[in-house]
Amino acid sequence: MHKSQLITFIIPTRDRIELLTLCLKSLNSALTSLGQQDIRDFNFKAIVVFNGDPVSEVSGLTHLEVNYLTISQHKPSEARNIAIKSASSNYFYFIDDDTQLPTDFLKKVCHIIRKNPCIDIFGGPDNCAPNVSIFERALEIALRSPLTTQKTNKRHTPKLNYEEQLGTERNLILCNLCVKGEVFKELGEYFPANYHRNEENVFLINVEGRVEIRYFPNLFIYHKRRHALSHVYYAASRSGFYRMRMMQDGLGKQQIVFLIPAFFLVYLIATAVIVPIWRLWEMLIPIYVYIFLNILTSALGSLKAKKPECFLFVCGYQLFIVLSYAMGTIGSIFVGLKRVSSQKIGQFRL
Repeated sequence: MHKSQLITFIIPTRDRIELLTLCLKSLNSALTSLGQQDIRDFNFKAIVVFNGDPVSEVSGLTHLEVNYLTISQHKPSEARNIAIKSASSNYFYFIDDDTQLPTDFLKKVCHIIRKNPCIDIFGGPDNCAPNVSIFERALEIALRSPLTTQKTNKRHTPKLNYEEQLGTERNLILCNLCVKGEVFKELGEYFPANYHRNEENVFLINVEGRVEIRYFPNLFIYHKRRHALSHVYYAASRSGFYRMRMMQDGLGKQQIVFLIPAFFLVYLIATAVIVPIWRLWEMLIPIYVYIFLNILTSALGSLKAKKPECFLFVCGYQLFIVLSYAMGTIGSIFVGLKRVSSQKIGQFRL
């Protein structure tokens, strides 16, 4: 007898019922686009985790089974882990409450699993929804630039063609990540609570080499970009802070590249102090090179996206993200040094 496989979407949420409603309705709509074979081979449901909020059910979901779970306030990684342990599923698909599924998203998911049953973890990039504001589009273009997000820019760079690639913590993102249920049970690996905004990086590093991981650039999801500078600073600085913590804890390979923004910020400060005093104008050459590369990548990114009006905003976002990331990295270094010195003082007292 044919047995269908269950795919459970896990969506943690807090104080964003409007965005959650759009997310669930997009998932519900995507179900209506499935073919008969997809419906026969797969079942879908969602677990919505209200993290510190009372349950508020979403109406009008005629095709989607939704289980609502409320917990006392936890970190997002812990909320996901609680949901995983509360259910049994062939696959757990992790999305955010501020994402929306394209109409053909589930058809692509079914195709990937049917064609590649041995893949244990897979996912794709995030993308802006059509017709967003110029600021949101400019932020997206900036995130796609290797000058801004370095080797992780594939997380934000969708493609239309089907192209299977090796999945790593550099190209997979937690708002669009599917994991076989047996990975959690058999390996005992879950999302760590001590690496906020980088928990999927650590999880993927911990399971790398033990499971099959793939990245599909055409499997993109629409993600709401919070383009206000305060939100951009928080996201970039937290990423830098916890990437530095990963390095301090010896997690991952070839992590030194993520220190470049911090070196750049220190160099800017040193240049601002040294050049006016000693007239060492040659120190400005690396800054001129960065300005040239910023302008070049911003222009190319805006033209590729067919949004030339975004050019100046992309330039600004690129610089702001790099400096915010650098400040988070440097802050993590100081916190790490303080932690080490406190431990040594404690040992000395003992």
